[in-house]
Amino acid sequence: MTLPDGWLNKPLAEVAQVVMGQSPDSKYYSSEEIGLPFLQGCAEFQGRHPQHAIYCSRAGKIGCAGSILLSVRAPVGRLNVANRDYVIGRGLAALNGTRVTQDFLEHFLVFQESKFRLASQGSTFEAINSSELKQWPILYPKEKAEQAKIAEVLSTLDLAIKQTEALIAKQQRIKKGLMQDLLTRGIDEHGNLRSEQTHEFKDSQLGRIPVEWEVRCLNQCVHADAPICYGILMPGQGVDYGVPVIKVKDIVGGLIVRDNLLLTDPRIDRQYQRSRLRSGDLVITIRGTTGRVAVVPPELDGANITQDTARVRLSDNHSARFYFYCLQSKSAQVQIELYTIGQAVKGINIRDVRLLLLAMPSPNEQERLANRLDDLEKTIFATSLASAKLKSTKAGLMKDLLTGDRRVAALIGKPKELVDT
Repeated sequence: MTLPDGWLNKPLAEVAQVVMGQSPDSKYYSSEEIGLPFLQGCAEFQGRHPQHAIYCSRAGKIGCAGSILLSVRAPVGRLNVANRDYVIGRGLAALNGTRVTQDFLEHFLVFQESKFRLASQGSTFEAINSSELKQWPILYPKEKAEQAKIAEVLSTLDLAIKQTEALIAKQQRIKKGLMQDLLTRGIDEHGNLRSEQTHEFKDSQLGRIPVEWEVRCLNQCVHADAPICYGILMPGQGVDYGVPVIKVKDIVGGLIVRDNLLLTDPRIDRQYQRSRLRSGDLVITIRGTTGRVAVVPPELDGANITQDTARVRLSDNHSARFYFYCLQSKSAQVQIELYTIGQAVKGINIRDVRLLLLAMPSPNEQERLANRLDDLEKTIFATSLASAKLKSTKAGLMKDLLTGDRRVAALIGKPKELVDT
């Protein structure tokens, strides 16, 4: 391999101090704060720093504060950074850069994670030994100023990703709280959230609800000619140009992921015309992982489902988007969990899906509630797209910067705000 100008390729042991972990006898372990915190492997790894559970009274191999803690047993390649001194077991190695900066080494090892995983496979026990780790090739610029600038660029992206993910988590918490309020109290014709201090409420099977609302079984809200039903029992292995079939695994985060849908033989599909989908139908998972819900998009009009999924086709005076949120509400999910039976494979009978109790506002209020929740959903989706774009940008920059294909020499010495632009 031709090295970029000013770059070197050296074994890890020549550019960093490598300390392989060693597990002391278990008699020295304790939950009491005696000695140093002990990490056996990567089970205690969190976002960037580990969270220890036990202590070790006998000092063995130490991963000092600031060390990169690399998992050398399955899963090989995961890393954290020590936020204090730890006794490390045989599942970890502690690394400290000598010829390379610690930040650069951390980013380079993250970039190498998939290669570590591949190198450790094929043996009875997935692991990488001391000799293999110490000989691991590290590609790096000779000048530490260039190392530092590469690390700064990538760390800036890491911070932006972390902040965006924190914002998504906050938005999800807001959504959860808003759903609970809207789907139990609703909003009046003026757009105000109802309360018992300003509006009239009544008792129901689901607790206190606005006096204008009714409690109905889900089965009372569907088209008379399209009862709630499950789908194809044996959709086969799939054929080219077949009919798309939605399985439990395809319903993720309220959406139907269309990338890898099974295409069943049209002859099988014709035997299950009753469970064919139309745009705007709801699908809800009823076996395995129960209670996932999605609205069928126009692109899947005419698709079908498996026996692990139920189709719900609402009558014309009901909002599919409202029911999409309503079936994800705490009240509905508690009922689904209560009705779910089985040990090895859990499931809910179609009879019990039909009997789910829901608090129903008027059609106009259903639309108002759905629109309010849709607005928040769009905000979360936009933030998620921004996060995905940042992660994609970082992945591309890691490949470019950590192989020398793209140089940062022109940025060295420039203020951080210029680098960010």
